[in-house]
Amino acid sequence: MNFERLGKAPFAALLGTMLLAMVVAQWLFESRGLAPVVQTQAQLHTRMAQARQMGAAQNAQATAPQLRLTDILQRLPQQPERDARVALLHQLAKQRGVSLRKVSYQWQTPAQEVAQLEAVADLSGSYPALRQFLRDLLQQDPAVAIASLEFSRPAGSAGVRTQARLVFYFKP
Repeated sequence: MNFERLGKAPFAALLGTMLLAMVVAQWLFESRGLAPVVQTQAQLHTRMAQARQMGAAQNAQATAPQLRLTDILQRLPQQPERDARVALLHQLAKQRGVSLRKVSYQWQTPAQEVAQLEAVADLSGSYPALRQFLRDLLQQDPAVAIASLEFSRPAGSAGVRTQARLVFYFKP
């Protein structure tokens, strides 16, 4: 386009129209395009503040292990007897398709307020089944702890073998 032929007045009008169009386009972009981004940013800031508050509350609880221990000790007498809890272990394994190949139990005489039954179980099955079995056990028996897990995959096998050391806690 040859601007010299247009003259000064049409050039100034064209320049003014272009500037006005650019200002309108910027206003539309900021009002329509950036408004959701600003709103999302405000929501993220709110969520982060809530997460920080929850984290601080959890840290305050984590610094009071005596309170947690007291809570656990109060719930222990409500746990079922030893045989019922061992039966639950076998029932959950059967439900989840986990094979309990061998389980050895060792009762530890209570020296304190808490008695323990340690079970070393050789488990086999698919990894998802083993995982779900352990998750269900922990959910249904809150006074059991997984002390250790050792995984192996025998050559040519599709399943996983696991040696799990479980500790059942009791109130004598």
